[in-house]
Amino acid sequence: MNILLQSYINHENVSKFNPCSYAFVVEEGAFNFSKSYLRNFTEEMMPIVLDWAVGNNKTCRDSKRNLESYECGENSDCYESKNGRGYFCKCRIGYKGNPYLSDGCQGFASGALVVLVSSSWSYWIFKKRKLIILKEKFFSQNGGLMLKQQLSRLERSTQELIKIFNSEELKRATNNYDESRIVGRGGFGTVYKGILPENKIVAIKKSQMVGEN
Repeated sequence: MNILLQSYINHENVSKFNPCSYAFVVEEGAFNFSKSYLRNFTEEMMPIVLDWAVGNNKTCRDSKRNLESYECGENSDCYESKNGRGYFCKCRIGYKGNPYLSDGCQGFASGALVVLVSSSWSYWIFKKRKLIILKEKFFSQNGGLMLKQQLSRLERSTQELIKIFNSEELKRATNNYDESRIVGRGGFGTVYKGILPENKIVAIKKSQMVGEN
């Protein structure tokens, strides 16, 4: 605006010998001046770029020293102007609105994020609970409860010689049931070579899905 106003004032002072009546601002490189425009100027649509900054030609660092004159509101960040001194404000990621108002940048993703996290947590708990129930069912169907009853009747010295492994321990012992560990196949499952933490080699049989009968 200052450039256009100054051009108009200069034109008034030289209007007697320079009757130019057009002044405009366009994007750099979008217009090349030619003498023909002095005789017959045709109006054309050209791109214009408006670049502005606040802060009375101060940098972000200078303006933050005096918060009373600092223009950026809450949840916004200050950026240096790329053309001359001054700065401009932008809402932070996750916020939108007017960054020049004290509370102009409002969060728009927090509510949806809470719902998403809550839903994911509930689904994970449901899946975890379902898996626990399924494991208990299989443990009972395969004689796990009967085994525990029999172990309870044995002497303590004998009980210490017997260990019930969980599924994660069996996976580690067989390297997640690696095919290179297979030592045999039968009608009811596959036998793997298992290596316990104390480097003791054992046979681990993984049952295959069969009818309940």
